Amino acid sequence: MNEIILNKRLNKTANAVKQKRREGKVPGVVYGKKLGSLMFEIGEMELVEGLSRTGEHGALKFDLDGYSGTAIIKEVQKDPVSHKVIHIDLEEVNGNKVLQAKV
Repeated sequence: MNEIILNKRLNKTANAVKQKRREGKVPGVVYGKKLGSLMFEIGEMELVEGLSRTGEHGALKFDLDGYSGTAIIKEVQKDPVSHKVIHIDLEEVNGNKVLQAKV
C-alpha cells in the first residue's frame, strides 16, 4: 500500500475551495481520535491513482504534514456530469481496534 501525501487546508471559504478545484486539487476531511477533524487537499491525479489501487472503499496510508497514519475511505463525492472527484472523506483507523463497516 503506497502512501499518499495530504496538504493541510487553511482557508475554509467556499471561494477558496473552488479556486483549488480549478488548480487541480481535491478538498477533503480526515476524521480521527488523535487528529480530530482536519481539512486537507490533494492533487487530483494522485488521488485518482490511489483510488484505482484501493477502490472507493479501501484503506490507504497517508502523510499529513509529517503525521503518518492509515485511513479508510468513508465517502467519495463526484460531479454528476463530469464524474470527477470533488470531495473525499477519510476516517483514520487504529491497527489495534476492530473495525465494523457496511459494504
